[in-house]
This record gives sequence, C-alpha cells and structure tokens, in this order.
Amino acid sequence: MLTNTLVLLYLQMKKLYNGSLLTHVSHKANLMCSIIALFVGSTTFAEVQAASRVEQQTGNFLQVQTSNRMMAASDADNPSPAVGQIELHLDAPGKLHQLIGERKKYKITNLKLTGVVGSSDVMLLRDMAGSDVKGNPTDGKLSRLDLSEATLVADGDQYLKRDGACYMVNNVVNYWMFSNCRKLKEILLPDNVRDIRKGAFSGCAALERINLPEGLISIGESAFYGCEALRRLCIPSSVKRVGKNAFYGVGGDVGCDVECESENPPYADHILFSVSNHITLRVSRGNLSAYSISNWGDASRLVESNL
Repeated sequence: MLTNTLVLLYLQMKKLYNGSLLTHVSHKANLMCSIIALFVGSTTFAEVQAASRVEQQTGNFLQVQTSNRMMAASDADNPSPAVGQIELHLDAPGKLHQLIGERKKYKITNLKLTGVVGSSDVMLLRDMAGSDVKGNPTDGKLSRLDLSEATLVADGDQYLKRDGACYMVNNVVNYWMFSNCRKLKEILLPDNVRDIRKGAFSGCAALERINLPEGLISIGESAFYGCEALRRLCIPSSVKRVGKNAFYGVGGDVGCDVECESENPPYADHILFSVSNHITLRVSRGNLSAYSISNWGDASRLVESNL
C-alpha cells in the first residue's frame, strides 16, 4: 500500500515538473521527489547526491541542467531568491519565457544568456530590468546582464511598443532596445554587434558599465542619453559614425572618462554632449587638434593618452 501511494505521488510531482526530475524549486520539494524516486526506481542514489551538491553550491535556488536546457518552475508559491549568476542557454529565439517563471522573473539580479536571443526574450529582459513593453516601470531587479556569448537575431516580432520600428535585427542593438531599464547596472554585449541604434540605452540611469565590442561601426542618436551613472566608456577604432546627443547627460555631475581609440574622430553630425558636461575625452597622441575642432571638442576636458 505504501509503495503504491508513493508511486502515485511521484507521478503527480513528475507531471507537475513537466517531465524534468529537478527544477528551480525549493530544496525540500526536490529532496522529497528524489526520495520518492528512489522507492519507485526512477532515480539513482548518485543522481540524488548530484542534486544535493548543486543545492549546496547555490543555496535555496537550485539549478540542474537537463538535456542541455536549464529548466525552471513556472509558478512556485514561495519563489527562492537568486544566488549568484544564473546561466541559461536558448537554442531558439523566444525560449526565455519557458525557462523563467512568472513569479521568478522579478527575483533574478544577475543573468547570463548563451545561444540566440529574439524579440520576446528582449521583452522579458526589459521587464526583468525595470521597464515593460510600453516603457512603464516594473518590479524587476535585473542589474547585470551578460550577452557576451549570445547572438541577437531577427525573428519578425516587436520587443517594444514604440515608434513602430522596434523589431529585432541580426547583430544589432536596435532602436530603444534597453531604454528606461532602470535597474540595469552592467551589460556585456555580444562580440558580433555591429550597430547600436537610436535610444538603445537611453534612460538607463543606473548603468555603470558596458562594453563596446571591436567591430562596432556606428552609435546612434541618443544611444546613451541620460546614462548618468556611466563612469567609463571605450569607443573602439572600428566606430565610424556617432549620432547626435549620443552621450548627452553621460556621467551626470560626477563625470565620465570617454576613450576614443580612432586616430581620426568618428563622424559626428551634431552635438554629442550636454552643454554642462563633465566628460574627459582621451584620444591618441598627436590627434588632439583633430578632435578639438570637431563636435567631439565639446567635451569639458580633452587629453592625449598613449593609445
């Protein structure tokens, strides 16, 4: 009788977990399922031990890789807090919603994505970082986002309901993609990003760190407008064009070090900085005069470096 009861309970739990043995649920629930599984012969003791080791590493927020995908509980009543960086692999665009539960999304603060990232994935990332599909504030707490090993792909859908042009483009941080993501402090972009377009990070007032990958060609209008917490920005020599107001308000009252690696100033068709900016622009030796007479010369301080 006891064995039959355990079998029925195990099957119900396994159905609830959508076929995976362990998910991002509480340690107690995972331990119960594992013990029951031992009775019915579906799980080896070694697997239970492995799960226990993972739990010790991540505290109450258990992560177990299953069939090369990270599984997540869709709606736990008492979601556990995120501990450290959570890494998820997306084998197709639009899969992030399947891996992060509705009640979990506002608990995650540090996330790394690999694989392919599409429009609905970006929509969810925005929500997690403090801005919904219309740009309204959310309860998201995502402060660090690592996309360095991911690829941005066009999938024909819209990630933001603004200006009618917010669709994914291959290898492009497109219009307003992370705009007004109020909680975002750090983002690592993929190495294959070629364009950062209009307003991509505008309104990200908490943003402190971003990498501009070598191979980046253009930075769009108002791309970093209002990023007042940004303290350092390195513009690679591959950048050929920068849009107006691209760095308006960057650094706030504290200031920002902007390092430009190109010998010749990237073309700037309009003003780049606010009038009362606190920008220190560092350029390669011997090129100070070329920068000073261009729109780059509006920086509050220009210095030669040993680039």
